[in-house]
Amino acid sequence: MRFDSSLLEHIPDDLIDTHHLLNAWAEWGRPKTKQNTCGSLEKQYKSPWRQWHYPDLYAQWTKLPDFQAIDVERAVQQLHDSHRNVIRLWYIKKAPPWALKSAANIKMADLPNFLNESRKMVRNRLHSSLQADIKPQNLTTDHSGHRPLRGLVLSVG
Repeated sequence: MRFDSSLLEHIPDDLIDTHHLLNAWAEWGRPKTKQNTCGSLEKQYKSPWRQWHYPDLYAQWTKLPDFQAIDVERAVQQLHDSHRNVIRLWYIKKAPPWALKSAANIKMADLPNFLNESRKMVRNRLHSSLQADIKPQNLTTDHSGHRPLRGLVLSVG
């Protein structure tokens, strides 16, 4: 029985934003030159006074700022090996389903759920890092954030 790869394309509604973010991250992280070639300066040069083609507005709108792409990269790096490999293979390498299956060492029928679990893990890591960045430092609680400290003594030097 042949695996229906359209099952991997179905993304739950709560993971659509994460999927778009991972696609933008993949565009940021994907190598810009083809394998066994050298990126030439002539192709990278953009003439300021002549425009030979219309700009791709969709690519400009979906371009991810570097600081957000680095946050996504950190979230992906914190995943377990199998989840990290599946995310990198699916989004950056655009690998076929059998490569994902062999990288994760799972059955083909479990692959859509495994990919969605990986997306959820990335989403949760991004939310937790965002909350850690926004949360102000409270000096009256200990490092776990649960119990208030009784006597707070700050020593200088």
